[in-house]
Amino acid sequence: MRRMLLLFDKDNPFWNSELACIAGEDPKELKDLHSEGLLELTPLGNYRLSHEGERALLDYCREWGVPISLPVGGLKEEESIWASRLGILLDKGFLGRWSLKEYKHNEILGYYPGLTGKDSWVIDEEGQLSWLYADNPMMQAFLNRYPDAGMKARRKQLPDAREVAQWCKNNSIPQGKLHVPLLLLSRYDFTHYVRFSPPPQDVWQFMNADRMFCFRARSNPPLALPVFIDQIAAVRLCLIYYSHVHLPGYTHFDTEDQENLNWILRLASVILMSMLYLSF
Repeated sequence: MRRMLLLFDKDNPFWNSELACIAGEDPKELKDLHSEGLLELTPLGNYRLSHEGERALLDYCREWGVPISLPVGGLKEEESIWASRLGILLDKGFLGRWSLKEYKHNEILGYYPGLTGKDSWVIDEEGQLSWLYADNPMMQAFLNRYPDAGMKARRKQLPDAREVAQWCKNNSIPQGKLHVPLLLLSRYDFTHYVRFSPPPQDVWQFMNADRMFCFRARSNPPLALPVFIDQIAAVRLCLIYYSHVHLPGYTHFDTEDQENLNWILRLASVILMSMLYLSF
């Protein structure tokens, strides 16, 4: 079996010649796999596994004990190519000494309270942006109910996430959902921190990791600004929720009391449009 077939998985279901070149692979292999019936061309000119290709990949992985997660349907092809390209470029773009880089594609992060638009932020007549979510009654009620966060929360009992969701439902507090096309978790000094087992409630695997939330910019700037601000607010709200429910004491600081960094990258194609470091 050709090694390049292993590039196709649930996070990278589509490949083309450009991606192959960026990844340091021979793009001719794609054409060869296609001619052998293991790949098929999409209407957009990208390659994906054929049914025969899926069977060949599964057989190979079973024989050699290689873990694999096959591509699933329903993914937007253009968005998938964009995330794969960015992941490859980020992987090549910085070394990350003694670190492990983990890429999560098409992540959906649920959080409470799900505040958006006028409930979360406002831009005044002078163009000044103000955040409103901290004073929102739903946020205040949530923080009064679940006040523990920061290092002082490490010695306290964690809330039950199911109880939190039920309480929010009973009090008409909506759930927010943040779609992150590409989420990078950078685990610095990996061999040192690997001895710290993450708690089971760390469902996003944020413990002992810097996080990079990557979004694709819209081409129409007037329409893009509200979307971008909502994304910034949603990342902030996600981290507030996580620091009070799932990972109190370790969301913003690691197990050695060093700060975890949270970055937002907003890009058009592969050109960096804006990058924010969130410190709160």
